[in-house]
Amino acid sequence: MIKTLFHCCLILACCAIRVSGQSNEQVQNPIDIRLKECLEVDSNYTTYGMMHCEALARDEWDVEMNKYYHLLIDTLNADEKEKFKVAQRQWLKYRDKEFEFSATMHYNMQGTMWRVVAAARSCEIVKARALELKDYFETLTFHGQEN
Repeated sequence: MIKTLFHCCLILACCAIRVSGQSNEQVQNPIDIRLKECLEVDSNYTTYGMMHCEALARDEWDVEMNKYYHLLIDTLNADEKEKFKVAQRQWLKYRDKEFEFSATMHYNMQGTMWRVVAAARSCEIVKARALELKDYFETLTFHGQEN
């Protein structure tokens, strides 16, 4: 009981440190840095250039997401692994439909800047999932080190 209570307190303390650390010191991900640098190149001050930068970043986030997908698959037990695979397949369906909706909505709006917004939205969707999977993996591996 005391050991369980201690682990709960430790996990809560780590979460609090992670949250407070994020607000005080934002460490930028290398993918975000490369995206920013790409967008700052003079030749990318066009709709096509900005969309290209966002697409490159989205592809990098996709690689990151797949990296953590495979790390998680190797870490989870059989039951967790099966549920995770189902969740990821459902997420991929969501991603595809969200990309489709966002592109349709933004491309129907007045002005080419909305195409850039659609590209940025698709990048953010994949980034969010990559970071979720990374967080799952780090939670599992941190918890595994406690025992």
